[in-house]
Amino acid sequence: IFFRRLLAHVAMLFLAPVIVIVCFVASAVFFPKHGKIPYYDTNFTTLQGTAGIDAVHRNALPHKGVWVYVLNSKYQLLLPRRGAHMKTCPSTLSIIGEHNDPEDKDWETAVRRGLREEIKVPQDIADMPLHPLSLVTFRHQYANGRTDVQLSWRGYVVYHRPLEFATMDRSEVDAADVKGKFYDLAVVADLAKQKPEAFCDEHLARVVISRGVYDICKDLGTSKVPACAKILADGIDFEFEGNAAPELDATQLRCLAPPMLCVLAHHELLLPHYWAILILCLLPVSTKASQTGSSSNVTWLSPLAHPQLDRVMSQVSRRVV
Repeated sequence: IFFRRLLAHVAMLFLAPVIVIVCFVASAVFFPKHGKIPYYDTNFTTLQGTAGIDAVHRNALPHKGVWVYVLNSKYQLLLPRRGAHMKTCPSTLSIIGEHNDPEDKDWETAVRRGLREEIKVPQDIADMPLHPLSLVTFRHQYANGRTDVQLSWRGYVVYHRPLEFATMDRSEVDAADVKGKFYDLAVVADLAKQKPEAFCDEHLARVVISRGVYDICKDLGTSKVPACAKILADGIDFEFEGNAAPELDATQLRCLAPPMLCVLAHHELLLPHYWAILILCLLPVSTKASQTGSSSNVTWLSPLAHPQLDRVMSQVSRRVV
């Protein structure tokens, strides 16, 4: 019996690192990180930290991003179709949108990086002159429960050739929609009014599309785009709000892990990093289907469940990899 127990202890000693590595790889495969973005106070002035994109949206954390309207030389608007696998607004038309990264030194850097990442051909679209429209606060809750609280730079670029298509990044679109299409501004304006669900929902159709087309027409003028005459005559029925986000209640920062892990996540230095991997990998937690989009009642803890837990996992990955 003694030797059996000794053998079991020795086996566990050698198996523990293997279990840690397997758990780490499994978490990377089944819960891939989509990159971290900065989040701010409610006035978008003081950096509060960085977190995964999913955590930022599920916790309604104020962040920054850019909306870029890409026009060809005929002043037609690029509207790629989002992939069916996207968590928010799948299979709907959209403009180029990008979150600000921690490395982005200013709005222009974020815009040009976003254009290079999302439009693969022609790549020199990212080098075209930028035409800023405005800086606005966008607040919206989507059907899947995610909430956007974003300070958004709005502007457009005009490509120097009459493109009919632009080749999009395959990770953002379905295989059949790799070639994003350009549409006449008048067609886009009518579609946003008559079929707003084509752009996810009515609010996005009004705020992002209708208002964007109106402001582009106002900036370009009817001499360049005769169809803008009707768009400008129809006018707009709303104005953007100020640049301050709503105050957030502390209870909005939900931690989906067991209470002790939530405490440790706020005091991550108290928890050895290797043990953090082991605990986070092996403990199942209950989640709400409305938050995860899954029909399952039990899942493994995702590193993106809470901004602080995300920080733990990022520190772990730096030590292990």
